[in-house]
Amino acid sequence: MPEAIVDAANDKPQVINLSLGGGILSTAEQKAIEYALQQGCIIVGAAGNSFDSETIYPAALPGVISVGAVDSTGMKTVYTTVHSTVDIVAPSGMATTTVLPFADTPRGFERNVPWYEDSFNGTSGASPHVAGIIVLMLQALAINEFNIANHSLSYDEMLLLLQKSAVDISDKSVYSTGLLGAGMANAPAAVIGTSQYGVLRDILDIVDTYLAGGVSRDKMVLQINDKLKKIELISEKAVDKGISREKILFEPEFATQIAQIVDRGGSKDEIHTKILFHLFKEVNDPHIIAAAGVALEHVDSRAFFK
Repeated sequence: MPEAIVDAANDKPQVINLSLGGGILSTAEQKAIEYALQQGCIIVGAAGNSFDSETIYPAALPGVISVGAVDSTGMKTVYTTVHSTVDIVAPSGMATTTVLPFADTPRGFERNVPWYEDSFNGTSGASPHVAGIIVLMLQALAINEFNIANHSLSYDEMLLLLQKSAVDISDKSVYSTGLLGAGMANAPAAVIGTSQYGVLRDILDIVDTYLAGGVSRDKMVLQINDKLKKIELISEKAVDKGISREKILFEPEFATQIAQIVDRGGSKDEIHTKILFHLFKEVNDPHIIAAAGVALEHVDSRAFFK
């Protein structure tokens, strides 16, 4: 496995999925994971099928997004590992499917039967769901449909966006509270939240440019207003696709209100925080709230509220 991870990392993929693991991790495997992370890869790992709280590697390593498994209703599967290192869960379940002729597979030669019934489940089936969602999140910024700056997403930002957009399943797994991560991964919400996060980062960058003397106040207001319209467009798309219930519509003076927050001064983190909380107050939309929450983590404003 270590050689395969290093080879994959050398190809510079954005995401690596590891549907494998065990209770013991070799030094070579750990170094391979560290190398892939250093290359900028986002690594997703299967949390394991231990039926209990066993620590499974490499998913439990720092920097790896650990994925547990739920069934189609969001209920914890009987086999999934439940552990504090699990970051999020995704569907897997026990679905059995007819697949290709056995003769076309290595096991076909062993069993010598023409067809077989097999199941793709376990946390090995759940982690690719999350890996795929992450690709869609990265694509949301790369396609640049809403004229968002090409912000890179760190591991922390990616994980926060996944977790803040997740579906709460605590009522379905009451005996595993805190051991199944933030809940069940929600692809549409994660993608919309990523787009909104990109726009919020754009707004903060515009403010920073103004503070550095790069644009006039009037220009800042115009640019922020343009970005607010992008938030409205993303919201409209979310409603059209049934992801959100209602569209976001800002009052015409909202960009001026943000400029007034900037006028009151303070450190950069304080100004960023006040802007984001102003959005919190005015917008009752889970995706923009999730995005603002991630942006708050990005500006590291927690000390401001102590």
